[in-house]
Amino acid sequence: MNPFLNAIKIVTFVTLLSSCKKDDLLLDNNSRDGFIGEWAVNETNSIFDNDSRNYLIEITEDVNYGERINIFNLYKLGYADSIFANISAIENNTLTIPSQIHGLNTIEGFGILSKNEIDFTYCVHDGNEIDTVIAHLKR
Repeated sequence: MNPFLNAIKIVTFVTLLSSCKKDDLLLDNNSRDGFIGEWAVNETNSIFDNDSRNYLIEITEDVNYGERINIFNLYKLGYADSIFANISAIENNTLTIPSQIHGLNTIEGFGILSKNEIDFTYCVHDGNEIDTVIAHLKR
């Protein structure tokens, strides 16, 4: 094989590797900070005739998992227990609520943080109906 061609391949490979930042691929420990705190929620949902509901939620860090946060009072289900959400390791402004049971409800969804606002879309299934919720959170 041509030594010149091998040299170009090696230089290209090294350049590509050096252009990748390790931090871009790993979750920053402070990525949860933008989510933590009290939020005012304005949401509409499919079960309540798309009426708007307003209430507060509290988001805290999960001390056991670096990529996870806990959401209290989502869907006005109370502060006694929380829903957890995972923050994306690639886009740390994005979170996913994996399917989980809270009381008699199964909840799942996703959200995107932009400055001091979060846009959530999630579903709540109570065993009879599925409520699709669009929520806008502000500090």
